[in-house]
Amino acid sequence: MGASVFVYNTVYLALAPGADRAQEVYEQCSAAAGRTGGNGAFLDSFLTCTAEYERTKAPWVLAGIALLLALAGLLYWADPKVHVRRHDLTAFAPEADAEQAALVGRLHELVTEAGLHRPPRFLLRLSRGEVTAHAFGRAGWYAVVLDAGFVTLFRADPARFRAVLLHELAHLRNRDTDIECLTRSLTWAFLPLGVLPLAVGLIGSPPQDALGVGLRAAVLLGLVFLTSQAVLRVREYGADARAASWVVREDLVAALEAAADDGRPWWKALRGNHPTTDQRIRMVHHPERLFRIGFWECCAAGVAAMSAGSGFLILWWLTAHEADPLNSRWAAALVVSPAIAAVIGLGAWRTPRSGRTVRDTVFPALGLAAGLVLGRPLAVDRGVGAVSPWPPSSEGMTAALWALSLAVMLVLFVRWAAQSSAAWGAPAAPRRTLWAVGWAAASLILSVVIASWMVLTDTADWLGTIGEGVRADHRAVAQVAPAGPYWLWSAVQHPLVLRFAEWTPLVLALVVVWALPLAARLQHPPRSATAGRSTAETAAGGRRTWPFVVVLTCLAATAAFLGGTLVSRLLIHSGISERTRTMDGFLLAFTHGNLVAAMFLQGLVAVSTVALLRPRHGRMAVLYGLVAAFLTGCLLTAVLFGGVLAAGCVDALALRPAACSGISVPLVRNTLLRILVGGTACSLLAITVGGVAWAVRRRGRPESPPRPVAEAATEGRLTARRVGLAALLLAGSVTVFACTTDKTDRSFGPPPGGLEEVRSACQHYDELLGSLDALTTPEVHTRLDEASQLAVRGGEPALALTFMEHFKAALEGDSAAFETHGERIHQTCGAAGVVLVNLP
Repeated sequence: MGASVFVYNTVYLALAPGADRAQEVYEQCSAAAGRTGGNGAFLDSFLTCTAEYERTKAPWVLAGIALLLALAGLLYWADPKVHVRRHDLTAFAPEADAEQAALVGRLHELVTEAGLHRPPRFLLRLSRGEVTAHAFGRAGWYAVVLDAGFVTLFRADPARFRAVLLHELAHLRNRDTDIECLTRSLTWAFLPLGVLPLAVGLIGSPPQDALGVGLRAAVLLGLVFLTSQAVLRVREYGADARAASWVVREDLVAALEAAADDGRPWWKALRGNHPTTDQRIRMVHHPERLFRIGFWECCAAGVAAMSAGSGFLILWWLTAHEADPLNSRWAAALVVSPAIAAVIGLGAWRTPRSGRTVRDTVFPALGLAAGLVLGRPLAVDRGVGAVSPWPPSSEGMTAALWALSLAVMLVLFVRWAAQSSAAWGAPAAPRRTLWAVGWAAASLILSVVIASWMVLTDTADWLGTIGEGVRADHRAVAQVAPAGPYWLWSAVQHPLVLRFAEWTPLVLALVVVWALPLAARLQHPPRSATAGRSTAETAAGGRRTWPFVVVLTCLAATAAFLGGTLVSRLLIHSGISERTRTMDGFLLAFTHGNLVAAMFLQGLVAVSTVALLRPRHGRMAVLYGLVAAFLTGCLLTAVLFGGVLAAGCVDALALRPAACSGISVPLVRNTLLRILVGGTACSLLAITVGGVAWAVRRRGRPESPPRPVAEAATEGRLTARRVGLAALLLAGSVTVFACTTDKTDRSFGPPPGGLEEVRSACQHYDELLGSLDALTTPEVHTRLDEASQLAVRGGEPALALTFMEHFKAALEGDSAAFETHGERIHQTCGAAGVVLVNLP
């Protein structure tokens, strides 16, 4: 998909009428959007400005993809019949030949043994005397071909005959023939509808452009070929593993050795769909290797996912034209993440049995990170819109830092998948519902990680400009009230941090991190776990287990925050003048201090909970620490806004005189999410630092296993199920609240320009048209620039571009373009309530 979008986008720019305007449109929109600032508004304005032009490209790209899929579907449907005619295959005639009747009867016995509900067609190939057989077909049409030489094994070597036939029937049981037919159809359809149009489109292009596009296309085409070959080879391993469970292993190994073709040239072996005989025999003896994920498999998955994800991102921009940087990238990542999560999840589910956690978790995570980083230069969006170069010209260290962060996050993700699998009973076969829930949870977390990394990488060139604005805000606030160190201010108030903290998928992913394994711990324990314990022993154990510790630490932190909030408000009201404490900078510093205190308390609660529970619960104490931090964050948010409400009603607590009224719901949502995200980050950091310190302190000492836990599941109010279900219910409520509440706070801060800015832009442009004769050329450009800036600030960058196009058409004498753009200006300004008197 990624390669197709790249090809058809390139072909459009080379062949479609009007495509020569691309560079001009991109430059004008980039200039207009650049005036909006560098805190992420650039991409929003740029995509909105280019929407009209990009939508003309969408039918072209979508038509190419539709044609590609149509041809692939036709090839998929016709593939079995073409195969039959090409190889001159014939059906058996058991009614005319007793030997064939016995053979067909044996074949149907093997079909029953393989567990197939419907027998395939059995065909005979008389033109080849080789001792081979193979399965092929598609959904609704399956067949197994027996060569003439192989039929003789029915009597001469029944064991080998049975082993080979069961291997081919295993392909049908595993749906391998469907995958093979679909893969082959897509590959062959891509040649005439992908490679050929790209070659034609590059004819006449500048050598430098042709070389750059050709190299990217070559890598993508190579990736398509290697992926298809890898898929087909892995299916052979799967068929061998299933057949080995039906036959004597030595018979299958003998059949593989007899069918070995060691005389093939190396280049034919590389192009073939079958692994080498030695590789297949090793896999038969060690079938667990089939389900083990390694570095290179995950690296290839990362490259393919980034290529396909970028293609979906461009399709999203061209059709829906969603300009939000996070949501658009998350939508693209959400399409490819399930495939990656399925691969990693399958390996993680079997990790507890292997006992080699570094090889089974760290190497796959590093491979996936390397594949995503290497696949980013091939991303289609790198060549559309000139959003950001790769690697960033002056921000190479920042991009490397984000790549390292991605690797760390993926290592933690794989470790989380392994631990969650162990909590739910891995490596035993999971129930379908459980597997689906875990797969969806892993896909959500992985999509958030990938989307976040893509946004951070794409904004690397703007971080310097954003940082200057954050530093200026910090200096301005510090002149009024203590604002703390700059690094702490930036960690809480940075625009990118604010954008991520108010992003609902991120909060949902952080909740899923502890909610999924916690749900496993809430299952009913066996009666033997509490049998024989006295009431006193159970109650004493309850005071030392996780429900009691979690509730205790949450309430202690909430009480401390409540006391600090009341004392600080009383002291500020009585000790600081009203003029100072009512200033915007002072209020911002006070809010910043409350947020920092709330996040710090969550980290303290998490590390305290882990320290208290680790001796009895082991690594699961980290889970309970995150639960405690989440509950603490919700309680601290309630205390924070309770103080705001109390300040409106009690003057002694007020910083600024206000009426005793309600609070903006979007403000509550955004603050809650900021506290939860920041608190989770502080919790993970505190737990990591504490774990490292504990490991250094315990170096050289044997680690004692966790002591038995008395869960107190039947006594008292603070049972594990009650506390756990309350935490899950609260997490679900927070998620619903975050998803259903508008994050835009229209009652806080200065009112947005919006309609007034658009009206002012129209009036400025109308005044410019009416005074052209009295203005010099520099003055004309200044007035035009002012009108364009007002349109951009009002959320209409497309109107700013129309101003420029209209003025350019007037200078060039293009009457058709002048009338078209003039009509658009009339429509936009008329919708804003402005009548243009100087525009014809």
